[in-house]
Amino acid sequence: HVDLVIFCAPKDSEQTQALCAMLRSRIGESARLLCCAGRYVYPLITPLLGNAIQSMIITPFNARELRQKLDELDLGF
Repeated sequence: HVDLVIFCAPKDSEQTQALCAMLRSRIGESARLLCCAGRYVYPLITPLLGNAIQSMIITPFNARELRQKLDELDLGF
């Protein structure tokens, strides 16, 4: 059982979309996906992925930012 998957977005938006679809096919729709996307990628992949990603973490990606996002999602860890 998976509650959360954190992944880094490839630079190419089509690869990011394919990665997201692959993750969804393996873990199902119930798990949350957190995508670590660079500022240059974010505007490109957001319209493509729609509701597939629950939240996005914009770089710079560091421990504080990850902790803040996990706290916002209230996952219990």
